[in-house]
Amino acid sequence: MQKIVRAKMASKNKIGVKIEEDIRISIHRQIDLFIQDETQYEYDFPSHLTNQHRAYIHEYVRNKRLKSRSHGKGSNRYLTIYKTSLSDISHGDAVLNLTPQSDEMLGEIQKTYNTQRKPGRSSGKANAMRLHSIYICSTPPSIPPMSGGSSEILEARKRLPIAQFHEMILKCVHHNQVIIVSGNTGSGKTTQVPQFILDVAAQTQQPCRIMCTQPRRISAVTVSERVCFERNEQLGETVGYQIRLESRVKPTTNALFCTNGVLLRCMVGKNSSKFLKNITHIIIDEVHERDQYSDFLLIALKDNLLKNPHLKIILMSATIESDTFSKYFNNCPVIEIPGRLFPIENFFLEDILFTIETGNHNVKDIRNKILANVDPRHCGHLKPMTVNMDDETILLMNDILEVCWIENNPEDFRNFFVLIEEENIPVNFQHTETKMTALMIAAAKGYIEVVKKLLDMGADPNIEEKHNYTAYDWACFVHGNSACSEMLKEAVNNRVSTPQLMTPTSNGTKQLLDAYHTSVGDDRIDHNLIVDIVLYICKKQPEGGILVFLPGYEDIQEQYGLLSSKVASSHCISVFMLHSKMQTFDQHSVFKPVPPGVRKIILATNIAETSITMDDVVYVIDSGKVKQKYYDSLTSTSSLAATWISQACATQRAGRAGRTRPGTCYRLYSRMRHSSMDQYTLPEIMRVPLTEICLQTALIMKDASIQDFLNKAITAPSATSIKQSIKYLQKVGALDDEESVTDLGYMLAELPVDARLGKMLLYGILLKCYEPVLLIVSILSINDLFVIPPFPGDKERAKKVRRDLAEDSFSDCYCFLRAYQRWLDARSVQKRKELCNRLFLSHGKLTMVYDLRNKLHSHLCSIGVVKSYGPGSVKDINEMSYNWSLVKGALLAGLYPNASSGRNHNVIYAINAGGEAHTDSHGIHYVRDPLKGKIGTESDYGRQLLTIHRVHKNDEIMYQTERYHHDTFGYEVPVSGDGQYVLILKFCEVYFNGPNMKVFDVLLDRHTVVSELDIYALVGKGTAHDEYVYFSVSRGRLYYKEKSSEIRGGKLKLEFLKGYKDNPKINAIVLIKDYNEAILPRLPPLTNEYAASAAGTHSNDEHLSPPLHTFGDDDGNVVDGGEDNVVDDFMSASADELVKPTSKQRKTSGPKQPNPYSLDDSSIMLPVFIAVGAFIPLLFCLCRL
Repeated sequence: MQKIVRAKMASKNKIGVKIEEDIRISIHRQIDLFIQDETQYEYDFPSHLTNQHRAYIHEYVRNKRLKSRSHGKGSNRYLTIYKTSLSDISHGDAVLNLTPQSDEMLGEIQKTYNTQRKPGRSSGKANAMRLHSIYICSTPPSIPPMSGGSSEILEARKRLPIAQFHEMILKCVHHNQVIIVSGNTGSGKTTQVPQFILDVAAQTQQPCRIMCTQPRRISAVTVSERVCFERNEQLGETVGYQIRLESRVKPTTNALFCTNGVLLRCMVGKNSSKFLKNITHIIIDEVHERDQYSDFLLIALKDNLLKNPHLKIILMSATIESDTFSKYFNNCPVIEIPGRLFPIENFFLEDILFTIETGNHNVKDIRNKILANVDPRHCGHLKPMTVNMDDETILLMNDILEVCWIENNPEDFRNFFVLIEEENIPVNFQHTETKMTALMIAAAKGYIEVVKKLLDMGADPNIEEKHNYTAYDWACFVHGNSACSEMLKEAVNNRVSTPQLMTPTSNGTKQLLDAYHTSVGDDRIDHNLIVDIVLYICKKQPEGGILVFLPGYEDIQEQYGLLSSKVASSHCISVFMLHSKMQTFDQHSVFKPVPPGVRKIILATNIAETSITMDDVVYVIDSGKVKQKYYDSLTSTSSLAATWISQACATQRAGRAGRTRPGTCYRLYSRMRHSSMDQYTLPEIMRVPLTEICLQTALIMKDASIQDFLNKAITAPSATSIKQSIKYLQKVGALDDEESVTDLGYMLAELPVDARLGKMLLYGILLKCYEPVLLIVSILSINDLFVIPPFPGDKERAKKVRRDLAEDSFSDCYCFLRAYQRWLDARSVQKRKELCNRLFLSHGKLTMVYDLRNKLHSHLCSIGVVKSYGPGSVKDINEMSYNWSLVKGALLAGLYPNASSGRNHNVIYAINAGGEAHTDSHGIHYVRDPLKGKIGTESDYGRQLLTIHRVHKNDEIMYQTERYHHDTFGYEVPVSGDGQYVLILKFCEVYFNGPNMKVFDVLLDRHTVVSELDIYALVGKGTAHDEYVYFSVSRGRLYYKEKSSEIRGGKLKLEFLKGYKDNPKINAIVLIKDYNEAILPRLPPLTNEYAASAAGTHSNDEHLSPPLHTFGDDDGNVVDGGEDNVVDDFMSASADELVKPTSKQRKTSGPKQPNPYSLDDSSIMLPVFIAVGAFIPLLFCLCRL
């Protein structure tokens, strides 16, 4: 079986070395370019880097699955990074034998299929199943009726920003095949553009049918409902929707809202040409989100434009990336819809460090030095640096203000407002020579409407020009006691004076940032700085809510604790947490207003960027980080990593502060970091598996290769990612060697789930354990059933709940099944909700699983996979549902080849210090101590302890025996050629009862690899502790971090150095070469439970005895779920005896079958056999199914 390694999360691999920000940005950029270049396999960094810089690179590339090595000496020393090849981390298929019980069981299943198969029935491409997708647009379009909306609704529609562009949009659609409508959230483009087309079609009596796609299912439903409400029509008549497994549509429907996936399915297969003939308009909404389906759709639509000249395509997006889409469609026209009304001031890290008192002593010292050199008389003239304005923009603003002064026309301010709203120029911009602001000019001219608008946008009436006159002074000089001067006088009296952030000189900025980044770094969130900013806002800024963007829930919890302890004691605050996995009622509390005098603080992930809006937010604190899913095409694995956001996301986050009044955004990153960010978020097609996209491409393209088709994308995915996806589809049998779709491929394409889950479901049918596998597929199609505990103290309790539900099965799927069963057994809604609160479950997600399971079952029946009676009926395909090992086999078959199994480590050297030979629970054989009777003292004092915590019962002997010496002692450790090595040193304190009693160092070839080791201080007495030392060997030299030494005689000298407290010691040593990080032998995490329960709980030989389970019935309405969630470890332990159902089992409300989770006695080898050896029986039976 191929070995697949789980990718590490960057957030869990913190970098200890701190270097300057500009050097760090340059290093990151170069490494990213190196990774993206598929033709480059190594890169040499220049020799001018310091030792600190090279040490940073060594640590950074380790998280990127790269190798690094330093060469040369002195000023000629340089560093090289290398890419890991697939052969380094993968292995060939493993051949494993079956137990007699497993062999007999599979034989019985095979016999049933042999007796069911009718003679003369052939398989192959000639009888390939035709896709059964419902073509909702199979009839010609009809003329829509006139809208019946009320006059109030009509007036509300006319007030939307997009209303004034009504004629322009219709004219562009008429004269162009493709147009782009660009506008921010709230402009009305989603609901109004389809209605513009419907209205004109009704007026001109022209047939039309519009398909409008949305990136999310909930959006397709809610938007269709809103449009029907505005037109005063029933949903499903003129306007309807179609999402996965659910629709409200008729053959005469004129406007259909659907997901990108539904439109994609309609374009697949033989009927795609007929489908496009019956469509007049296709609207792709939120195209700027660049999800994989929308990018794929753009390729397919562009290819079909010439064949369907009647077809009109409208792309709708936010104001970002419009030009990119326009160029892709041959410079098609773009209609810009104005958006935000209120300005936002952005303050970067250097502004914050210079103005706000922080607890960072390095920054404080530099700040004090800079302020000491500033003339106090000029402090008031330090202007806030809200944006990084270039010379061209400053000159343009000067020209606009001069025109406004010279020309006597209030319309001249229009250009000023455009720059304020779209370019984020400060509304208080002062002319570089006269220091006049727009407010002063409007006041002098007496433009009351302009003055009012400027004041609403946050213009400051207290600012003075170079002669120390304010806008109020100018109004009085020119117009005397007028309405304009009265308005300004009131604004001066009502305005609260707020301190302004200042920016130091460029030299001071460099000093501040270097001091900050060399003490804090940017690989983690600076929570203390966030607290300082919150305190600053609470003390010195007007009222308004604070929204803090953080990358993940761990950071949210940490910040929540700091705010509760450091801010709540001195200020009246109300702190909320907002995360996608929190309970719904917890999320709703964010929108409720707080009492007067209370400052609302919201800690949120990127869910608050676009999905929701809180009108009382005035201040945004942007950490600049987000957790994103990334796909490693080399290993076919995905990882969740914290990374820098894009400039477009930064703008979106800042925009949360300007919804109802002028706002402020504090950015915890410098202008330099902001300029180095990607302009837009990396498209999803570049960072997710392309399995489903490649399968759909194979269905669409009959004569072209998959790679050639996907290379037409706006941003083409990497060739490696495409090849790996094709290889995966061929390995599972969905594609043949010529990239043609097989019978199994057609079947997988027909199922409304991911290909992996589809194959899992088919194996469940094949192995006659349909119901439990169907339920697991439904669960994995929904996001995690568990919610994040709202309080930090509940975190351990939530973990214990999951462990208890898993019942020593070591299986997430088993845990999910148990959770669902407990929920289903609670018959009333109230009891189910109470259970969810106790077990940290999501009642909504469980309800979605229930409904999705029923809809999937109905779909399988409708396409003939599940029969009504006889062979292939529900009763027949649930015959073995009680067998948990067969269920695991189906799961593994679906997830293959993304699975791993243990293998023998490449152990070079292993000794049991102070003891005899021993083979541990990982299969590593430790030889008898070679120093026995020669140097030092052997001790088995640890045997007097009842147990050694954190270690398998079988391995306690290694920690109970040890070697110590009154002076420095050591071993000669052999190495075996060039490669990567890890040295594992095993320790356990079995004598002392306190810290600082035994402290010593460990040296490897004269390099200190463990410094001042105090075992008791780390883990206490009687608890195992392992130290991991990573190094490499190349051309006869050892490389450890930035150090190297010559290896003599093929051996390394490992020394335990006499310290200032007692004697050095060691319990066991093992050296492993070319290790696999994912399966290195490791001790479990240190918890309070180990004192009572660590010993003897890690055996994989215990029997599972699951309780009975009741399944849902076949009725119910669809509630669609989220994306699929990959679950690890299906190779959990079980015994080898089939347990038949007893007579005491309850009847189920669904398909009648025995208990699906009673323990069987199949070997753990069975799932592996199923994954690699049972594909032929599947093809043999699919035609029958």
